[in-house]
Amino acid sequence: MPGGEYGADVPETVADPAADARLVVRVDNRSDSAELLELTVEGMPAGWAEVFPRTVQVPAGEQREADVSVHVPHAAEIKAAEWPLRVVAFARGRRVGSAAARVRVAPHAVVALELRPTELR
Repeated sequence: MPGGEYGADVPETVADPAADARLVVRVDNRSDSAELLELTVEGMPAGWAEVFPRTVQVPAGEQREADVSVHVPHAAEIKAAEWPLRVVAFARGRRVGSAAARVRVAPHAVVALELRPTELR
């Protein structure tokens, strides 16, 4: 079940089950030295979101980008809902920044069909 809330000013993407949605996270190094950052995704169920590359080297005063892919599995128990997603940056094991977004799982039909031969009367 989704947890957490973000305000209306965060970016939002719609994820269709069994299809990929994509976000881009920009890392801005405002420090005086280069930073080697480890990026992770929080807020989504395990396996639903990943960031690539997971490690980025950002020179002082520069920016780098990473891709965030969201893949919602296609399963009957997956309901249309909003999930808070957060990309977190760690430097030397310490949390140094984060960026939030909202992922909306699109409504989808889950049906089963069966064909059977009819008996002659």
